[in-house]
Amino acid sequence: MQENLARRQEYVEEQEREVGLVNVGEPAITGIAFKGHPERKPICEDVKINDPDNGLFLVADGVTNASGWFASRETARILNEGLGEELDDQIERIAQNKNLNAKRKEALIDALVRSEMRSSILEADNHIVTRVKADPRMRSSATTVSVAKLVEMPNGKQSIFLANIGDSRILIMRKGKLKRLTKDDSLLTFAVSEKIMSEEQARQIDQANSLDEVADRWKSYYRQRNQVMNSVGGHGLKEV
Repeated sequence: MQENLARRQEYVEEQEREVGLVNVGEPAITGIAFKGHPERKPICEDVKINDPDNGLFLVADGVTNASGWFASRETARILNEGLGEELDDQIERIAQNKNLNAKRKEALIDALVRSEMRSSILEADNHIVTRVKADPRMRSSATTVSVAKLVEMPNGKQSIFLANIGDSRILIMRKGKLKRLTKDDSLLTFAVSEKIMSEEQARQIDQANSLDEVADRWKSYYRQRNQVMNSVGGHGLKEV
């Protein structure tokens, strides 16, 4: 057990040194080890990137198990490489191309960023699945990921590109009000899409503080409300 924890901690420190994953602000607090107990997990399974210089912002929440930390770290590393400086250089080359008009430049940049975002997520998924097959210690390693790439377009305006796998929501605040921009890959969202329940019923289940606040017919959904239907890694990526 101690050997595994030491190996994980060594990996985390190595990645933070070499890859430069940016954790701005207070250090992340690790999750509770067991429901109802104050003890926390020895390793934080979550990673965030806050990189205004490259317009890259990411949250990867490792699915809770012995190796969730691996999927979140590797996903952040791969997306940091794929959507960082190299992508910005490609965008700049398009923007400076004098043979293209403004509308064509914007169309090419839009297509490029969408393609790179999708391919980076698929690369991360393939990498994790391959590693899991080769190393039983990494079994079931998976993560959610929410990523935003902010790009300055040739017309001087900014465009933001979003991708979400899992249930780490992206929201926007305007005039003091929050609006959700992404849809959760969750059991509750699936139930709404299949018309098993309404959006309001799903919201009530999601926000309930205890099983006692939920009608009998929805208790099984309450118990599984945090179940992720899509993830990077262990579950096999269904859609990007």
